[in-house]
Amino acid sequence: MGAIPICTMGQDDHSKNDKTKYLIDSAKIENYFQWANNIEYQKTYNFDSKVLSNNEKKRDTQFLTNFIENNYDIVKLYDEFPFSPAMLIDYLYAIDINGDNLLDIFYQGPTGGELNITQIFLNKGEKFERIFKEYQDIIQMAFKNNKLTSLTLINPGCCADPQIVEYHYKVSYENSNPIFSLGKTIGYMSMTEQVETKYEKERKFKTLNNETKLRNDCYFFDNIEHPVYGGEGNVIITYKKGSTGKAIGYKKDTDREWIYVLMDSTNEMASCDFPTFLEHPTEIYGWILKTETDLK
Repeated sequence: MGAIPICTMGQDDHSKNDKTKYLIDSAKIENYFQWANNIEYQKTYNFDSKVLSNNEKKRDTQFLTNFIENNYDIVKLYDEFPFSPAMLIDYLYAIDINGDNLLDIFYQGPTGGELNITQIFLNKGEKFERIFKEYQDIIQMAFKNNKLTSLTLINPGCCADPQIVEYHYKVSYENSNPIFSLGKTIGYMSMTEQVETKYEKERKFKTLNNETKLRNDCYFFDNIEHPVYGGEGNVIITYKKGSTGKAIGYKKDTDREWIYVLMDSTNEMASCDFPTFLEHPTEIYGWILKTETDLK
């Protein structure tokens, strides 16, 4: 990645500094929301919420009960963990992930706070070993030759947090031991304008301006503090000149054309108000003006 991007949301001095960074203009905010009432937004994410239960060939409650009673100390997250072993059964799934005919354990459940967590415990025969621990939930899994080859976790945000991030892991093996590698991270906003017209084929592009603004919808809403989640209006990220991405679709207004894009994770940002998008190099979906790119 390039220079470290600017990020304001979530910092300790958010209330002191950010409130003066952007204007609060009730008339412009009202106009924006009146416009937004007439557009369609995409579904926030599309996934199988039952991916673990669908991959559990047989629900063996006794096996899961034995596991949690004997391994509670490696499942609980801290000493004052507020859930007893019996309370965790519904969050446990027995799935063989490495093809050795031993049932391994997935824990996908509460942390005692706002977030869920996913933990995977490998069945070693005489004991279980935790091999994966990441916050949020699994939304996709893939197997080949009875071995897990990939999984995707999602951070769907919380409360007024509009950031949604997908974490795509690849799984390799060393002596039947799974190794999880984060392949790519994809982010987008919970309120992103629907793409009505898609290109027949995705088109690569570069940005021409030094401050190209990626937005969640096709509207100029700049220098105004968003009343729900802060930040500069509908601006997600401001990219520097030469940033690259793929154009997926487009929308034409009376005097301009917008393109719906997936920006590359290697781009250098000028600013960003959403810290979850900065935790890893992240590909980001959004809208930019076509005239700010080299697309013809």
